[in-house]
Parts: sequence; structure tokens; C-alpha cells
Amino acid sequence: MHSHLPESSQFKLIVSDVDETLLNSKMVLEDFTVDVLRELKRNNIGITFATGRSYKSVTSLIDILEINMPMVFANGAMIQDHDGKVLLSKTLKNELMIEIIKVCNHFNADWMICYEKEILVREINNNTGITSEYNEPDPIRISDKVENLKKLNEPTKLIVVDRENPQKLRIVLDMLKEKMGDELNISFSLDIFLEIMPAGVSKLSGVKFVADSLGIDKNQIIAFGDGDNDAEMLGYVGLGIAVENASPKCKSYAKLVVGHHNEQGPANFLNQFYNLGIKNQ
Repeated sequence: MHSHLPESSQFKLIVSDVDETLLNSKMVLEDFTVDVLRELKRNNIGITFATGRSYKSVTSLIDILEINMPMVFANGAMIQDHDGKVLLSKTLKNELMIEIIKVCNHFNADWMICYEKEILVREINNNTGITSEYNEPDPIRISDKVENLKKLNEPTKLIVVDRENPQKLRIVLDMLKEKMGDELNISFSLDIFLEIMPAGVSKLSGVKFVADSLGIDKNQIIAFGDGDNDAEMLGYVGLGIAVENASPKCKSYAKLVVGHHNEQGPANFLNQFYNLGIKNQ
């Protein structure tokens, strides 16, 4: 088993993305994965999430896995504990939000303004209606007039979404980078989601905060991911692992690629790496 890998005893914390990494395509956390992660927790290995989702959308997963440490939400814009208490919150300045929306509108791209407990959109359609599939709040339609946008609270992030023509998101990305690349962190979580946070805010910044709060060194962390927004996190930690279905960028930053998320790749790896001997029924 991967003789080039460090000893399993080196690691104290496992950080995982959620969608298309821990969950299968039906967005289910399978029993074998639960058994493996619970057994590691019993062996004093910390388990936490680094996800683009909100706290509310993963509370059932937190309960199932009995996670009791800080977690990274909204791609690093929110750090919350298992009870939802906010430990760190970063927001996007309204003037940046307005400029992003102008670019999106120019290309007729659907956007979502994301807060901890609500999502605002210009139009409710097949793209923005996707929130329910991720257990996120139903979108609320608002006017995108500048005078209205100026009155909004600063959001944690913006998402640009396109289910039918995701190539359009690449054009939006290029324009945003050209206009305000230094002020934003922009990356794909999935092919259909372009996620926009303030510069310096990412899953990596979130994981650094969590590790510091726990007194854990980066070399004591294993991280799993699949998206471009996971890449830097995987490159930073002691053992960054991409799933087989991960993006090319994510795989290029990872030290190891394991099985597909639909085959419970992370759990299979951990079961072998820690010699747990748990049967996958």
C-alpha cells in the first residue's frame, strides 16, 4: 500500500470537501464512509469539512459524523463550530459585488449572492433553482439596480452558475480576472459553479485558521478534494489527496489520487492506510 507515503501516525486531522468527494452523485454519505470516519474519530483523529456550502446545508452530516471541531464553509469565508457558532467571517465589499454583477449581466450569466442564511438572485430559473439540490435556502428574487444592490449587506461570496452552457463561465472568469483579479479569489468548485470570494479567502485560508486554532501543523493534515477550489489546500497539507473524478488542476496539486467518489475513494484509502479492517458491504 503506497510505500512512499508517510506513516499514518504522523496525521492528526482529516479535512474533506463534501460534494463529489465524500458524497456520492446522489448526494448521500454512504454507510462505509461513515463507519471509517467514525472509527478514525474514536482513534483520536480529527475530522472536519472544507466546503463551499453553508453550515445549515450540512448539519445532518455533522450530526452523523459527530464532528466537534471548527469547519470551513463558503470556501473559507465562514468558519463555524459544530453548533454553528461563527468563529470567523469574511465578506465581499459591495462595490466589488456590484462590479461582478455588471460583468455577469453583460454576458447574461446567472448569479447568486450568498449569505449565511439566504441567497439572492436576479431570476429564479433552472440555474438558480439548483440551491434546493444542495440543501441550501430557496433563492429570493431581487432587483439588480445599482441603487438597490448598494443597500445590501456584504455577502460571503457570489456564485455564477450555468448548467446548460458552462463554457460561458470561462468567459466570465476571464473578464473578472482582467477587471479586478487582484481583489478577488475566483475558482470553480464544479464545472457549473464559478465561486467568487474576496482576495485571500479560500479553503486554504480556512484550513490554516482551523489548524492554528487546534495547534496542528500542516504536515499533520490529510485533505481530500475534487475541485479547482480544493487545489491549493491539497498542495499545502502534509498529504493532499484528489479523488479520481477530480479536476485536472486539483489532481496536479495533490500528492496522491484515490478512487472515484461514487466508489467511496477517500474511505477506501483511509481504511487501508490506517489498517482499520472495516468491511465495505
